[in-house]
Amino acid sequence: MSIFRSIISLSALKAVDFLVPLSLIPIAINNIGISNFGKVAYFQSIALFCATVVDFGFNVGGIQKVAVTSDEVKINRYYSASLIIKFTLCLIVLPIYFTIAILSPYYSKEFLPVVLICFFVAIGSVFNSQWFYQAKHRYRFLMLSSLPARVLALLSVFFMVKGNDDYVIYSLIVSVMYLIPGIIHFAERSIIGSLVTPKYKYVKMVLFLNFDIFVYRIGSAIILPFYNYLFGFGLTPSAFGALSLVQKFLGAIVNFSSPICQAVIPYFAKLKKQNITQYNKSFITTLVALVIYAILITFLSVLCLQWLVNIGIIGGEIEQDELHYAMVFLGSLIPHILNALLSQNLVLNGNGKAVRQSVLISLTITVAAAIILVFSMPSALIIAYVISYYVMLFLFLKKTIGKNHVA
Repeated sequence: MSIFRSIISLSALKAVDFLVPLSLIPIAINNIGISNFGKVAYFQSIALFCATVVDFGFNVGGIQKVAVTSDEVKINRYYSASLIIKFTLCLIVLPIYFTIAILSPYYSKEFLPVVLICFFVAIGSVFNSQWFYQAKHRYRFLMLSSLPARVLALLSVFFMVKGNDDYVIYSLIVSVMYLIPGIIHFAERSIIGSLVTPKYKYVKMVLFLNFDIFVYRIGSAIILPFYNYLFGFGLTPSAFGALSLVQKFLGAIVNFSSPICQAVIPYFAKLKKQNITQYNKSFITTLVALVIYAILITFLSVLCLQWLVNIGIIGGEIEQDELHYAMVFLGSLIPHILNALLSQNLVLNGNGKAVRQSVLISLTITVAAAIILVFSMPSALIIAYVISYYVMLFLFLKKTIGKNHVA
């Protein structure tokens, strides 16, 4: 399959995966209220980070591995090893998740069911194998496994979420929406007979091979829930609801844009083996195109979100000052999009250590800044969040150029 067709197929899949959940937001805000929406989103952000931990970078490393492997026996062994690793990680993050959630400023006994339900997202990540089907170019199956869950969620929210007290139902609908595709993926692989019992040494090897990209994914993903946790101590639930609205809008755009990077992973992995010069040229061309795209999409996203709020489609209860404060988050769109490609290029060139170092430096800076600001200037936290991604972008570019990975 060509890169262009891969991008189109993945874009269609991402449209279903994120535009449908995004359409749930105005219904939820108008029925359960911006405050309850903010509290549910708060716990969901913690659960989504746990899902990223459980994934262990297979959405990048797994694609690269399966794309260049033709032996089905080896592929089945790798897939089975991924399940063992993800299930183990899910057990590890479970008590950590509940401890963090219960100690959070928005927790109350009334929201205990929401806390429990939101962890379904992390459980779904154990079985979700989108990376596997993507490497196999089975986009139609991915669409068929995702679309029913999204449509069911949309219909359920429309008919079942009617008032402020329905926030538990809303959290259940959204969490199950993330769980269903993983169950379908696991069932399909089980029926086909792809599940085997890999040796411990092999599982350990897969763990090691995925570690660098896992560090990048965690380092990048932890920034948002870390800041959200701090925001919880300084923002009212309604203000956090506005913040969450912008974050979900940002997430939809980033994930809708990700097919551009994800589609070139299998292509780059093969091209690097065949022609390193052509690989470098293709990488530079893709990077330049992404820079232009990222700038344009950032500008358009600000205009689009403001227009949707102004005409009352999204966030009828949101105050304009809360919205404008939250929209600073959209400034991180450019590094979000570019960092994915740069990190993958470094890993493909055997410089995963540079990815790990860059992420750790960025994390050190952003954590130190956040701790200082939360006590001295809480309103500046959002600016520190955006800057942290530009620091990571700068370090990735420096490593890419300095190590001659861009010819």
